[in-house]
Amino acid sequence: MKIRLLALTVAVALLLSGCASMLRRSYSSAGAHVDYTLTEDQSILRAESYRGLVDAMLYFVGEHVSAGTIRLYNYTRPVEIDLASARQEVLEQTPLGAFAVSDITCQFSRIVSYYEVEVSISYSRSAAEIQAIRSAVGGTAIRQELSRAMAEFQRELTLRVSYFSGDEQALLAHALRAYYDTPLAAFGLPSLSVALYPAVGTQRIAHFTLQWPDSDTPLPQRSEELRSHARQLLAQTPSAGEQHTLDELVAIMAQVYVHDPAGADDPHSALSGRPATLQGWALGLELLCQLAQMESTLVSGARDGLAEYWLIVAHEGGYRHLAFTGEGAALYTDDEMTALGFSWNYDGYPRCESGPTGEEAGQ
Repeated sequence: MKIRLLALTVAVALLLSGCASMLRRSYSSAGAHVDYTLTEDQSILRAESYRGLVDAMLYFVGEHVSAGTIRLYNYTRPVEIDLASARQEVLEQTPLGAFAVSDITCQFSRIVSYYEVEVSISYSRSAAEIQAIRSAVGGTAIRQELSRAMAEFQRELTLRVSYFSGDEQALLAHALRAYYDTPLAAFGLPSLSVALYPAVGTQRIAHFTLQWPDSDTPLPQRSEELRSHARQLLAQTPSAGEQHTLDELVAIMAQVYVHDPAGADDPHSALSGRPATLQGWALGLELLCQLAQMESTLVSGARDGLAEYWLIVAHEGGYRHLAFTGEGAALYTDDEMTALGFSWNYDGYPRCESGPTGEEAGQ
């Protein structure tokens, strides 16, 4: 019995010591893990491996620390070589280092039982820019973050992207999709540029710059005016049920839309009776769908080699293409759209495959 009690006591002690060591660990806002800080001063860190050394440097970067100390305990590897390798890895291979750091210098000395490394970091980005980084996992999250930024007419957006293996052109394609998903900001596509840090990797930082077109009226004000006008159109034609149906929304659009291939591309023109293109029509109808809480997404495709715009909408448990063909809007399946000469990139869009087809909308 005494032996069993002793074993239980030892097990509990080990468990508590493990918890205590976990509680000593620190994490930065950038997600870098370090063994733990030695004091309340978080500019002094402890590491016991090469990976711990790299993570300690990244911890400093995440906190925008310009000078700090790393104490290497039980370190059997060549310190000078590892410091050079860690510096290069942080600067060139890690997203945060490649994005925010211009240089790192290290000096070390032996202090009895450990090495003390003095780290100095020069930054190319401010602390505010580092703190503003948002996370986006996968293409859908990237588009959602871009839509949010566009709805606020932001001029910069920095994302830590994961599960994305594409390049800058793929990110610009996501930005274009986000623009079409945000009709309240569709007053002219902003001039877009993006840079990736580093250029390759499973996790990178993408920095977008958006230059919005000039406007006599501030864009946020124009956005609110557009929202108000769209809500007014819905209020002027109340739904027969609890909420507007797709047919009702298409009918509202038909009352105000003036089709003109040489007209404006924005939804406000399309909803206000001014000459507008199919892009304006699709954006205007998409906005009505959003306000009526109806699922829809705008498709930028082509028909017989010419640019074309339409919606994919949720319809009777499935999805349909809602296209304007000159005589009005109608619902189509994927096969029917292809037969009519339409083409688009299938990736990221719902498939429209089964159920009744060729239905007219808004009649």
